[in-house]
Amino acid sequence: MAHSVREHLQTLHTEKAEHHITKSKHYAALHKHFAKLAEHFGGIDTHADAGDALQKIAELHKAMSEHHTGRAEAHIAHAKELDAPTTKAAGAGDDGDRIVPDGISSILPSDVPSRKVLRPGQPDFDVDVSGVPEMFHKLVGPLEDEV
Repeated sequence: MAHSVREHLQTLHTEKAEHHITKSKHYAALHKHFAKLAEHFGGIDTHADAGDALQKIAELHKAMSEHHTGRAEAHIAHAKELDAPTTKAAGAGDDGDRIVPDGISSILPSDVPSRKVLRPGQPDFDVDVSGVPEMFHKLVGPLEDEV
């Protein structure tokens, strides 16, 4: 089942946004947990250093939560951009925009004759150059030392 590049990228950005939202919520919960532990241990004289360390860990988790929130917002914006009218003008959704399976080349049209490449030990073959303009005979004909 072939999908357009636009559909593929929309799915990708939507899934990435969901992932970053989940990670952001996880880090926000860890931030709250470590902040509570820091508050608890910070009030005990014998564990003041532990309270400071736990507060630093809480701040790192808060920073990671904010980072993932920002990445989620960026992915959501990219997914929305794919629906913008400018992508239609750029050709999104056309047949040329389809994802093509591996092993298929569309560089040359199928009606263009290809040139055979000789390999050592390969049997000789005759090349018909009657339909080729003379200035291109060297490109499709046998090498000069083979004539």
